[in-house]
Amino acid sequence: IISKVVLYVASPCFTIASYYKNFTFENLSSSIEYSLKGIVLIAILYIGSIFISKLFSKDNYERNVLKYVFTVPNYGYVAYPIILAFFGEEMMFNFMMFVIFIILFTSVEGYRLLTDKPKIQLKNLLVPFVIAIPIGMALGLSGLILPTFMVDILQTLGNTMSPLAMILTGIAIGGFNLKEIFKGKKFYLITFVKMFVLPLLILGLALLLKQSATVIILAVMFTAMPGGMNTIVYPKSIGKTCEIGAKTVTLSSIISLVSLPIFLYILKFFIL
Repeated sequence: IISKVVLYVASPCFTIASYYKNFTFENLSSSIEYSLKGIVLIAILYIGSIFISKLFSKDNYERNVLKYVFTVPNYGYVAYPIILAFFGEEMMFNFMMFVIFIILFTSVEGYRLLTDKPKIQLKNLLVPFVIAIPIGMALGLSGLILPTFMVDILQTLGNTMSPLAMILTGIAIGGFNLKEIFKGKKFYLITFVKMFVLPLLILGLALLLKQSATVIILAVMFTAMPGGMNTIVYPKSIGKTCEIGAKTVTLSSIISLVSLPIFLYILKFFIL
């Protein structure tokens, strides 16, 4: 029930309200810049994941899952509330623009990787959250002034997304046998690479390329997030094993309690 509320109500309302307020012609050039930088980041991570995954498994399907693990974190249920809380609404909107094409990647190529399908399936783009994006964009660019009560409803329902999403993440992790989760040295190394090595590499690359403070924050915060829940949801939907997803999501979520404050401190010390 909680997942349906997030998927069909809270998330679309949050998306529409944010784009309606922030996606204007004045912000268009910077918004496009962040979206393009998001494409560059996901390309770097995906190409890197192809090589890294070969170090941890010889099985083709396991490699595909690891490609997703190293490429796409939990940028929705965890990143959104954290960025909103620490950096504010403007940065939150910038992050939404940053991941707009990453959402498409997740829904299409990400689904193919995790379900071991030979072809991509564009029908996966027909979900409420994705559909809400062009609706919000159209409202923002149109300059249309919505009635106050409608904006209040959208914002109020949208504000429930963060706490519900965090509760949902906890419920999902709590459903696994922790004794089984903590078995396997390989998964600790996978999690270490995902939670520390990759964010530090992206931070170093962004600084080397002299990116703006905003782009550095967006890129590092995206990469530093724990594993995405889709590594559990998608394989389960077709009866595939979700061992890798369950272990990496749980371990990375626990480790993020330490790693995220560290990266938040680093970003504040070097950039803000």
